[in-house]
Amino acid sequence: MSSEAAKVAVPESVLRKQKREEQWAADKKEKALVEKKKSIESRKLISSRAKQYAEEYDAQVISPIRSILYITSECAFVRAACYPVLSFGLLVRDCL
Repeated sequence: MSSEAAKVAVPESVLRKQKREEQWAADKKEKALVEKKKSIESRKLISSRAKQYAEEYDAQVISPIRSILYITSECAFVRAACYPVLSFGLLVRDCL
């Protein structure tokens, strides 16, 4: 019985279709791997840019406000009139 099953002829079109589908699956798998590597590199780049922007923001905006708060802790309310972010910070700081 097993010899009869081995003798069954498979049409050439079916074999070509199977081979083509295997090739497509291999191509799809390779393409997915390339896309995954590309997205990892992209995420690393985005993360490093975000850190850089945060450091620049801290240097330009937050640090001067902190120094003003530190230096003028007694008369900060007088200077806070021209800094709305600073006055909000003082309100939060005084509530704690």
